[in-house]
Amino acid sequence: TIFVQWQEIPEIERNGIIIEYQIMYSFSQNPPQVDSTTELSIGLLNLAEFELYSIHVRGVTTAGPGPYSDEVFTMTMEDCK
Repeated sequence: TIFVQWQEIPEIERNGIIIEYQIMYSFSQNPPQVDSTTELSIGLLNLAEFELYSIHVRGVTTAGPGPYSDEVFTMTMEDCK
């Protein structure tokens, strides 16, 4: 599990009211996955162990999605056996 937390998008940078946040994450050559939440944090579950994950977050309004944030990298640990 990776716990991801971000700050609210400043009002001046929004194109309307934020209705959800989309979190895109991937590792290696695997296709990206996208989860959504209305909160300012999320736990990404069922991840591969010992992998370097790339994570981006963006806000979505009724007008559509905004741009993704800069990429953040983090590595998962070994699973408990």
